[in-house]
Amino acid sequence: PDPVHGNLLWTEARPAPEGETRDPLPGAAHENVPADLSDPKRYAQHEKDYKLFLSEMHTLELPSLPAHKLVANPGESEGDFRVRAGQLLREKRDEEIDKLRKKYAAKLDVLAERERRATAKVENEKAQLSRQRMGTAVSFGTAALSILLGRRVGGIGRVATGIGSMGRSGKEKLDVAQAGETLEAVRRQRAELEAAAEQEIAGVTQAYDPVNLDLATVRIEPRRSDTAIQQIGLAWIPCAPDSFGALRPAIPI
Repeated sequence: PDPVHGNLLWTEARPAPEGETRDPLPGAAHENVPADLSDPKRYAQHEKDYKLFLSEMHTLELPSLPAHKLVANPGESEGDFRVRAGQLLREKRDEEIDKLRKKYAAKLDVLAERERRATAKVENEKAQLSRQRMGTAVSFGTAALSILLGRRVGGIGRVATGIGSMGRSGKEKLDVAQAGETLEAVRRQRAELEAAAEQEIAGVTQAYDPVNLDLATVRIEPRRSDTAIQQIGLAWIPCAPDSFGALRPAIPI
């Protein structure tokens, strides 16, 4: 007790030893209770002082993973927390990767359909160009044969038809080139999107890698309003005389 104010000096208190009992030891005598501890009403003040002592002097330190807002449970060792945090991170990683794959799958499906249509367009334009070339060759062949046979009037008309076919053939070549450029542009977009997806998935994998756990410590100070004192009372410490006859605690304190 505080010799001036009669309050208990909780800063000098130590945890009680295990094995305490309510029954006195056979043949043991009890020291008189100090006057300041004899008044039951003062124990309410002792309890308030003890709560204040706990709130000011005792803090709970827990391992934490701030980046993912994870904190160990009271009594959970750092090793157990690492195991639990690692499992949670793996589950979160798989969840985030699944979200990314679904997000990019929709976009890739759209590009795949565009690529399919662009490929069909290229094949169609090539087929049209091939038919146009065959028609032009036939027209020129017919015109040349007519001239050789002396049918010049009809032959000249067919030459003009052949020249017109060549113009259409040039247009078909341009259409093939444009269709090919569209197809290549779609393929580039798909490749860029696939690369972006791989990059994001790699970033998530690294961020949630249990190997990269960067633990910190959270200090939790108890609040008096949340502190419950289970019991406060008076106990005697068993003592025995030493070799010189002086009383000494008979248990470690």
